[in-house]
Amino acid sequence: MKTAIPFFSFWLVATVVSAQSQPAQPTSGPGGSDYTHALTQMNEYGSAEEQFWIFEPVDPKPDSADVIAFIHGLADVNPQVYGGWINHLVRKGNIVIFPRYQMGDIGESDTAFSSFAGLAIKAAFDTLTHPNHVIPRLNHFAIAGHSYGGLMTANMGIINDDFGFPAPKCLFVAEAYNDAANTVRIPNYNIMPADMKMQIVVGQNDAIVGNTFGRFLMDSTINVNTSHKNYIKLKPDNHGSPAIAADHSDPMSKLDAFDSGVTNALIIGSLFTLETDAADYFCFWKLFDALLSCTFYNQDCEYAFGDTPQQKNMGSWSDGTPLTPLEVEPASTSVSEQELAVVKLFPNPAIEKVYFSGQPTHISITDITGRTLYSGNAIADGIAVDRWPSGLYLYKLEMQNGERATGKLWVKAGN
Repeated sequence: MKTAIPFFSFWLVATVVSAQSQPAQPTSGPGGSDYTHALTQMNEYGSAEEQFWIFEPVDPKPDSADVIAFIHGLADVNPQVYGGWINHLVRKGNIVIFPRYQMGDIGESDTAFSSFAGLAIKAAFDTLTHPNHVIPRLNHFAIAGHSYGGLMTANMGIINDDFGFPAPKCLFVAEAYNDAANTVRIPNYNIMPADMKMQIVVGQNDAIVGNTFGRFLMDSTINVNTSHKNYIKLKPDNHGSPAIAADHSDPMSKLDAFDSGVTNALIIGSLFTLETDAADYFCFWKLFDALLSCTFYNQDCEYAFGDTPQQKNMGSWSDGTPLTPLEVEPASTSVSEQELAVVKLFPNPAIEKVYFSGQPTHISITDITGRTLYSGNAIADGIAVDRWPSGLYLYKLEMQNGERATGKLWVKAGN
């Protein structure tokens, strides 16, 4: 006699069997598990808002190492919250500095956050000069930050001289807080050094901070060429389980071994959900690994910039279906001033005049509010922009064959 199986039980079994799992961590390359060090050494220094932790590679202990300042999100003052990512970076051979910069109360005043972070980073570099520490490579310094730390990472790329720590060579800005009240945001990011390398990552479903500051930072850092500055969007994918949420918690990756004992209600609540998954391996860990390698060693640049397949790849579900790839700007397939076959715009950024080669039949240039600054034909001796305010402008071109193209013009005027 056959035993009847309730429908709901069959549905449950079928669901479990058919669920697709996420890809595992790659065995090599950016984001991969090819670690050169077996262990991470964690030490705590300072007190209150100027407290910081230093994580160093051991087993084997190197003579020297590149240095990363990792700046946490609001109230996430325990390195346990980002421990998986920190451990990955250190076992790859980096020193990681984790400044506390706040006591950890969500409602506390944020006006001194950047100062506390800067002072802690400087103190960490001073501490690393003491015996028994791995020697920091001062010319190989990078900063990464998430949420509030993403905003402060952008700040530190400009104000490092105020605190006396080395100038960072690259910045990784993940899901940055917008700071609509302008209490932490510095007035102007268009003075970001031209040789800075930057990755700006946002989550499509990030309901906490959105993409406002990430978008602003991408567009306002006019000195930084898009050949080494990308705006990258993590997109959701629910083909399997667990799904890729593309929300604000994706950069977090807990590791209980790094629990400092510092806690608050936000940390307690978040630790239940902060698992390491494909969003870590193929987005945040991969991109930042590649950014470091490209910046310091001119390697893995195809994983860091350029809207390449290596940069966008998020791995595949267990049934072979690719996860939704990252969206990168500028896209390699987009029509821009550098890619137009018959028209070239130069220089960009422009200081006094901008020129268009190829003679488009009509040019329109507007500011970001839509106000038209120029409308007409190409001028042989250039369109004067020296009286325009510095910032971002948009242009539209009409060609003789009827094709149209759009792009961005950055003006860095002397006024």
